[in-house]
Amino acid sequence: MSASPLTIRTVVVRIADPTLRTAVRELAELAGAHVPAHPWDVDPADPNCLTVFGDPPAAGALAEVGAFAHERALVVSAERADGPPPPGGLRRFVLPADAEALLERFGRSAQHAAVVNLAGLHGGAGTTWLAATLARYASEQSLRVTLIEAGPHPELGELVADSPAEDVWERIGEAEDLVPLRLVRALPAWGSVRLITGRPSSLEVVERTVAAARQACDVVVVEGLPVDHALTADVSLAIGVAGWRTARAWLNLPAIDGRQLIVRTPGDLPVVETLELCGAPAAHTWRSERGVARDRRHGGLPGDRRSTGTWRLVRSLWNEWTLW
Repeated sequence: MSASPLTIRTVVVRIADPTLRTAVRELAELAGAHVPAHPWDVDPADPNCLTVFGDPPAAGALAEVGAFAHERALVVSAERADGPPPPGGLRRFVLPADAEALLERFGRSAQHAAVVNLAGLHGGAGTTWLAATLARYASEQSLRVTLIEAGPHPELGELVADSPAEDVWERIGEAEDLVPLRLVRALPAWGSVRLITGRPSSLEVVERTVAAARQACDVVVVEGLPVDHALTADVSLAIGVAGWRTARAWLNLPAIDGRQLIVRTPGDLPVVETLELCGAPAAHTWRSERGVARDRRHGGLPGDRRSTGTWRLVRSLWNEWTLW
C-alpha cells in the first residue's frame, strides 16, 4: 500500500554540505516537522519518515528507504542541476529558488496525529473499555495507533491480556526530550496498537508524551485523565452512566469547545431526564455490554464482539469525525 504524505511526521536530513543541511533543517522546523538531530536514529524505511538527500543520493540510499521511495524521499541541491533527474522518480528542489515549494512540502509532512481524549465523569464510567475498543477499531482502519493510559488507577494492562505487566510510564520517567519514532517503536503492543500503561508521574509528563507520540503515528487515544484537565485534543469525550452523578459532574465542567457527552445505559435515570439535567441538547448513548465480566475472565478483549453497543458506538463516532 502506498504511504500517504499526510501521514508523514518526521523529516530526516541526510545532506553532507553543512550550509545546505542547515537551510533544509530550518525550513522543516519552520513547517512544524520533527527533525531528529541524529538521522541514524531513525529507520528510513518507516512510512512516517520523509528523507531528504543531497544531490545525487549516495549509492544504495534509496534501497534503505524501500518501496514508494518517490513518496517518502526527495533531493535538494544548492544550484540548478543540468544533469539527469534524480533516480527512482524523486523530486529535486533547488535552494534558494524552490524554498517556498519545499516549505509547502514539509508543511504537508508535518500534519500531526489526531488526539482523542476520553474521560470519565465518575468512577466506573467505562472509559478504559471504550478507549481500548476505539484504539482497536482505528488500527483496523490501517492507521498507526498509540493508546495512552493516563489515570491514577491503572487497569489497562490487566484489561488487555497480552499487554506486558510492566509500568511503561516508569520507563518513560521524566524525560524532557522524547524522540517520537524511537519512543513509539520501543512501546509494547496489543496487536498493532502501541501501549503506554501504568501510572504517570505527573500530568506534565502525560502532555509531553502525547505531543511526542502524535508526531509518530496517526491516532493517539488518551484515557483516564481528570475530566476537567484541558488536554489539547481534537476530540474530547466525557462519559458517564445515566443519572444524577453524570449530570452534576457535567454541569461542573469548564467549557471546552467540541466536548461530546456519552451517556451509558442503563442507569439511575432515563437518558432523556439525564440530558435535561445536563442541559445538553444531544448526546451519544452507549448501552452496557452484557457478560463483560464473564468475557474478561475467559480472556475476552475489547472489540472482540462486533455486534455490541460498544462497537456500534465506536463505529458511529468514527463516521462522524472528519479527522483522517
